[in-house]
Amino acid sequence: MLWKEQVANISKHWVRCVTACSSKCLFCLDMDTPRNVYLSEEDVKAEILRGRMERDAWKIILSGGEASL
Repeated sequence: MLWKEQVANISKHWVRCVTACSSKCLFCLDMDTPRNVYLSEEDVKAEILRGRMERDAWKIILSGGEASL
């Protein structure tokens, strides 16, 4: 397997920090998600730790919402 493929296949854990967004993009994966939800810093930290401990994730992806908001 190529090095880039190995990196892409590392176990990862998605953390959605916020769902605030004023756009209505057709391709959005979160269209059915409640809007304007913000996770507290403590909740984000706990979710990161859960990904590491329960899912053995070595890669954390912080995402969610519209960054310009």
